[in-house]
Amino acid sequence: MEETINVICEISDQNLPISIIIVGVGSSDFSSMCRLDADELELKKGVRDIVQFVKFEDIVQDCNDEPD
Repeated sequence: MEETINVICEISDQNLPISIIIVGVGSSDFSSMCRLDADELELKKGVRDIVQFVKFEDIVQDCNDEPD
């Protein structure tokens, strides 16, 4: 996890136009992915939020809840 965070920070520091999207498939515990998403807390001070985590199951549920 720490190695992944360090790589994300390095990429962010380069100010490249990049986004990382992580899709969680299945019923596993994805709490560590929420840390990478950094919506609640910054990974490290001054690091851009370039990671988005989504649970596939949540997206399917949202689509099924939409009216026709």
